[in-house]
Amino acid sequence: MTLRYIVAFLSLTALSNLADAVEIEVEKISGKDVTFKIENRTLTYNNIIGEMDGFYRDLIKIDSKPSLYSAADGENYYTLEAKENKIYINCLYSDFRSPTNGLRIRRGVCGLDKILDSEYVDWAFEYINAWQAEISNVDTTPLLKNKVPIETSVSQDPATKVRQRYSNLSDLENSTPSYIIEVAGKCYNQGKVNLYIVNQKQSLETSSTLAVIEPAGDEFKIHSLSDEPYINKRTPCSQTMKVK
Repeated sequence: MTLRYIVAFLSLTALSNLADAVEIEVEKISGKDVTFKIENRTLTYNNIIGEMDGFYRDLIKIDSKPSLYSAADGENYYTLEAKENKIYINCLYSDFRSPTNGLRIRRGVCGLDKILDSEYVDWAFEYINAWQAEISNVDTTPLLKNKVPIETSVSQDPATKVRQRYSNLSDLENSTPSYIIEVAGKCYNQGKVNLYIVNQKQSLETSSTLAVIEPAGDEFKIHSLSDEPYINKRTPCSQTMKVK
């Protein structure tokens, strides 16, 4: 698997939960089974990695902590946390294309509190299907027929608005939009970064703060962007046609 630069919107609650979680260590990997160690106890979870029903599943690291990854038509990342002598999935990050119009969808949800089991890939589709439905009605005709650049909103956060921009047919064919961020009434073009919008399960309308997830060796690192240091403010953006 190739590690890539990812930008995400994470709530402060999600970042706090990551910091306060009980430490999880990988004790042993045996075939598709993984034995974890938490506070001098070991827990074995069967059939959570390797091939299953057409999906590739793997054990990765996010913030130096064991996490899970799955891939088929798209890619999913799962962060783990330990409590009450069990391991739970806390966050899900998904990266895939809409089967309806080919637009890129990068979304996530935290606060899942879902007990880890071998069916974690299947229940992720509860969210993936909903995210697909949100963007399936976006009309790409102006770009396909008239080669007019299009934009579509991908964030409802009132403080920081985010849009995808498809400037040409190649952007749409390869599903590689540029991302536009509006902060304090000013607009900035972030280029073709892998930007995720992440909400809390308990309150999908909760305001979010910026964060960046980037590869560091063979793992991912999450950095809070509450002070906006990672927003590229050197490239102002101009308005183009918006599609809702």
